[in-house]
Amino acid sequence: LGDVYKRQTTWCSIDLIERLVELSDSRNYMRVRELFENPIKNCPEYLAIGLAQTQPQGGNFLLDELYGILLPLFLGNHVNSILVLEKLWSINPRLVMKAICNLYKYDPNLMNLSRVLDITQEIKELLKSILALDCYDFTIPLAILAGKRDFLHFDQWMTERIKTVGEPFVVSLVSYLDDCIMKKPKDQSIPEPPEKRLEKSYLSHEKLAVIFEDLRKCKSLPEGLVQQIEAIHKEAITLFPSLVTPSNESPEIEDEANRWFQKVFVGEISVPDLINLMKTYKESKDPKQTEIYAC
Repeated sequence: LGDVYKRQTTWCSIDLIERLVELSDSRNYMRVRELFENPIKNCPEYLAIGLAQTQPQGGNFLLDELYGILLPLFLGNHVNSILVLEKLWSINPRLVMKAICNLYKYDPNLMNLSRVLDITQEIKELLKSILALDCYDFTIPLAILAGKRDFLHFDQWMTERIKTVGEPFVVSLVSYLDDCIMKKPKDQSIPEPPEKRLEKSYLSHEKLAVIFEDLRKCKSLPEGLVQQIEAIHKEAITLFPSLVTPSNESPEIEDEANRWFQKVFVGEISVPDLINLMKTYKESKDPKQTEIYAC
């Protein structure tokens, strides 16, 4: 046991790890790489924490390879995951955030959004820091899920991102809505119900309405982007009529709805006929008719 302990604690030496990483730039790469097999298998905690503290002059290829093995291990369900990640976060926050983003991108089955949120609840300030990154394809769905679980005031976060980042964030947010809710999956023979797509996107009718409200308030956006937002909004109303609220009904829609009720009042149309007409409007693909029904 004494020899095993000695071999493992050898990998607590920052100078040793740093020197070996630098030597890997030479023709001895494979020999150096073999030396790391033992700590990878027997004391990955020491090696990961040691690597994070090194500043080698070279050896980036080996460094990336070792991080590629060790970080997924601790971002998964390793028994010492949180202890190691907390230490890594205190040493090199950027390393942890980059690892989470990359793993989500390349292996979402291992690093799914639920797992990310679990980790952020254990490490103070991690969620806030990740959501400030510019990888919006990752931060937008993470923020939506965090809001759903009451870990984040999503509305405030979205408003701040729109104000601070502007067009790049808006483009990514619109793309998320288009890809996850509006577009029908190509690999499904049976169309997926809109409500199911909404659920899988971690959104609700209320949240979707808030997003569109903020998007339509955006200033100084390119005309093409404004048109895209309006087109997606109209399609969303067709899929989810409850998105129409008194705050976004146009005077034209209100006047049209009122005219139908006036026709009932003066006897030009019967109540059953109006009900049948409204049922038709409810299923209509014409956004105007859908808005009249919702009004």
